[in-house]
Amino acid sequence: MPAVKSLEDLRHWRGAARQQRQAAPRQTQVRVSMGTSSLAAGARAAWQAIADFVDQQSVRGVQVGQSGGFGLDSWEPVVQVTTPAATDGGEGQTVTYGRVTPDVARRIMREHVVGGRVVTEYVVPAGWR
Repeated sequence: MPAVKSLEDLRHWRGAARQQRQAAPRQTQVRVSMGTSSLAAGARAAWQAIADFVDQQSVRGVQVGQSGGFGLDSWEPVVQVTTPAATDGGEGQTVTYGRVTPDVARRIMREHVVGGRVVTEYVVPAGWR
């Protein structure tokens, strides 16, 4: 992306990026919290287990990324899975998992991301802080 020199340039590039996102196929997003407390609780190992699962199983349509802290320190490491909407224009579902070890991470990938079934015993309850 070229340098943005004016407000008009910013609007142009933002619009182009929006069109590109809308044209791209929807993917499931898996984000691992990599804040300080997450790293101390073992987030790096959970992230590696997820990345290895995607590579070894040749999983398609999944974007794996990292994020800062989610503000759920007592639940770290935290993994969020956002699935695309079943119909165009709808919202996807986001599930937040807590206390994710490498074994739990592989289970989340196998059962939720690939199989479509939420792993309920590791879900962070809604509204919990």
